[in-house]
Amino acid sequence: MVTEVQQQRSKQGTVPEPPAPYGDGVAAGLFTIVAGALALMAVLGEVFVDALLFLAAFVGLGVWAARTPSRRLRWVIAGLVALFVGINLVFAIGDLTHPESPGPFITTAVVVLAGIVTVGLAVLAARRRPAAGLKVWAATLAVLVVAAAGSLVAAAGVEDDAAQPGDTQFVAEDFEYPEEISMDAASGALVVRNADRARHTFVIEGQLPAVELPASTQVRIPLDLAPGSYRYFCDIVGHEAMEGTLVVG
Repeated sequence: MVTEVQQQRSKQGTVPEPPAPYGDGVAAGLFTIVAGALALMAVLGEVFVDALLFLAAFVGLGVWAARTPSRRLRWVIAGLVALFVGINLVFAIGDLTHPESPGPFITTAVVVLAGIVTVGLAVLAARRRPAAGLKVWAATLAVLVVAAAGSLVAAAGVEDDAAQPGDTQFVAEDFEYPEEISMDAASGALVVRNADRARHTFVIEGQLPAVELPASTQVRIPLDLAPGSYRYFCDIVGHEAMEGTLVVG
């Protein structure tokens, strides 16, 4: 509740009237981060236990923030959300720079943008300068809609490469590569089908730099290798288990 003096000063334009506890948009931000992170896990088909601990805390803090305009609470929220975004930034950058894989791109964009906005709103509220949460989130939603539309357009522009006679074909699925692939030295290329909804890369150690494999696409990789064994892998952070041996005979 504001005092009569504060109300009078507010009318004179010297002190803005504070919004209701829901009005600063902090609680909405926390719930949006949780929803986006859970959607990302669903897209990737993987549960990140460490992230779940943050998400559980965000749900509790969101309920609390919706019930009280506590400045101290909002400082805590700003710090925890900034930490969460910072820890996951190394993973997020890869997804955000590849809109042609819309599942991870869109969900990651929701988490990162909601995190940044939530930190900003929480800091403003803690400094007694709360923003109008509804307007801020409306603008944020507009940005996300535009980003999602751009991602879907980019994905629609990616076409599968056709396999040619003599090509060696294999599938990347469930964040795994075959342990071993055999190909004839005279074979023209490898054809990789990425069956996951996340992007991968294909690297042959010392022989082939990273080749992008957008989500749910097929890519043909021309090769000219001498007979022998070569280690191949995905060089995306978090995909370290994706490796195997290419045997060229």
